[in-house]
Amino acid sequence: EVVDFIGNGIPALITKALSARGHPPDPDEMNALLTTFRSFYVDCLTKSTKPYAGVLELASNLTSRGIALGVCTNKEEALACGIVDNLGLRDHFTIVVGSKPDRPRKPSPVPLLETIAMLGGTPENSIMVGDSAVDVNCARNAGVAFVGVTFGYSRTPLASLGAGIAIDHFSEFGAACEFLRGGA
Repeated sequence: EVVDFIGNGIPALITKALSARGHPPDPDEMNALLTTFRSFYVDCLTKSTKPYAGVLELASNLTSRGIALGVCTNKEEALACGIVDNLGLRDHFTIVVGSKPDRPRKPSPVPLLETIAMLGGTPENSIMVGDSAVDVNCARNAGVAFVGVTFGYSRTPLASLGAGIAIDHFSEFGAACEFLRGGA
């Protein structure tokens, strides 16, 4: 049931989880909860985390062709960097943009546009891959093409979120890109 609360950062996760149990946290309680959650989370950052099937092969293929890859997430940036590093993905995903106190969160276009700029790209030559309404709206707000994945955290069907195209496995990404370019 916690899966429904994932995607908008740790404070939102805690607030949604506790509110679902009839106990929305007050601000003082939230600070203590955030500190406790972060300490547990850092200790087991990648204990049960692994890349989705096919992501390493796709990332290797794309980077070998000179295509720059980055991560744009609502997860706190330091935690997101730790995950990318611990999973051995840094060679492929060279830029990680996560939440910071001075940066708006997705669906604001700001973090995605920052990610693209740091990679040396433009919205017109970029594609965002995501699994949630937040991701769909972020891409739309940034003027970036979007490929949805059906195997992420969102339980809402991507078609109902306005995702133009969705894939069931990363092996379908090439065909999705061809479709976006008008080749299908």
